[in-house]
Amino acid sequence: MIIGICHGYGDYNRIKDCGFEWDRIDCPFPYDKETGEISEHYIKFKEHCNQLHKEGFKVMAISPVPVWAYLMGGFDMREPGGYDKVRDMHRFIAEDLKGYVDGWQVGNEINVYFFRTPYDFDQAILYIEAGVKGIRDVDKEILLGYNFSEYDETSIYMIEKLNTVNDLCDYMGLDAYHGTWIKGTPDDLIDDVNKLHQQTGKPVLIQEFGFASVGDIIQEGELDSAMSQYGFKDFDEAVANCELYLERLPERLSRSMKGIPRKEWEANLRHHEPHILKKWVGGSDKYPHTLDGQAKWLGEVIEKLGKTSCVIGFMLFAWSDAGNCFFCGAPDCPCETAWGLIDNDNKEKPSFYAVKEAIKNI
Repeated sequence: MIIGICHGYGDYNRIKDCGFEWDRIDCPFPYDKETGEISEHYIKFKEHCNQLHKEGFKVMAISPVPVWAYLMGGFDMREPGGYDKVRDMHRFIAEDLKGYVDGWQVGNEINVYFFRTPYDFDQAILYIEAGVKGIRDVDKEILLGYNFSEYDETSIYMIEKLNTVNDLCDYMGLDAYHGTWIKGTPDDLIDDVNKLHQQTGKPVLIQEFGFASVGDIIQEGELDSAMSQYGFKDFDEAVANCELYLERLPERLSRSMKGIPRKEWEANLRHHEPHILKKWVGGSDKYPHTLDGQAKWLGEVIEKLGKTSCVIGFMLFAWSDAGNCFFCGAPDCPCETAWGLIDNDNKEKPSFYAVKEAIKNI
C-alpha cells in the first residue's frame, strides 16, 4: 500500500519513523517565462526529488496546475494551440523526470475554482485530458491518475467528461475532508471511496485527507451577521452586489476571486465563508477540532482505509502546522494552519502517535 505525506519538507527521519514511504510534492512549471529556458524552480524540484530518493522515499508529483501554466508560460487552453502546448509540457516533464518521479497526479482539484483559474470547469477538464495524454505519450509504465476534491456532482461530471482518458489512468485520486470542509464522519469518507470505485472500476488513491486540530463549526446565521462589516444586511445581498462586495473584502481574498471567470463569482463566493468567519463549514458530531479529536479521527480513518479493498494508498495532509493560512494570510484562520502532525514549535502532536500506530497496524 502507498503510504505518503504531503510536503514533508526535509524532516526525513521523523517522517520515516511515523511510517510514511512517499512524499507528495508539486512540480513547478518547467520553463522560465522570460527566456523560455528551464527554470531554476524546476531544476531545484528535480534536485529535491533526487534527495528524496536518496533518503529512501518515493515521489508522487503533482503536475503544474492550470494557473501556473497560464501565468508563467502563457499557455491558454482557450486559444488555438493551447491544448497542444499543455500536452507537450506534460510530455517534457514525464520524459525529463523519469527515474526522479514514481507517480504522477495531473493537476490538482480542478473542480475547485482556486485551482483551475482562469478556466471554467469544462476548459479545465480539457487541461487534465491533455496532461494525462502527454504523460502517457512518453511513459507507459509510470503510476498515473488525477484527483478531485470530494465525491460530489462536480467530480462525477468530471469523471464522465474524462472518459476518453480514464483508461490511461491507473487510479482515481480523491481528496477527502469530511468533518472539516464538508460535514461527515470517517464512515462517510469510506462510503465515498466505495462509490468512486463503483463508478469507475479503478483503484482509489487518497491524494489528500486530514483533520485540523483547531477551529469551531459555523452556526446558522453567522455568515449573514458577518456581512454587516462589509455594509450588507446578509450574504444574499452581498452576492447580489458581488463587485462591490469584492472591493470591500480583504485584498487577498478578493484577488483570488477576480482571477476566475466573472460568471463564476456568485457561485464561488461561499468558498470564502470559513476564511471570513475563521471557522469550519463542516463538522463531526463525534470528533471536535482539538488535539485529541484530530488524533482519534486520523487513527480511525487510517484503520478503515487499510481495510478497504479498493484503496491502494493514501497521502496525509499534512506533516506540520503552518504559521499563517496560505489562502487568506491570517494566523488565526484554522483553514490552513493546523493540519499537521507536528506543531509550529516542531513538537509531535497526539496525532503523530495515533497515525504512527494506525500505519503500523495496516
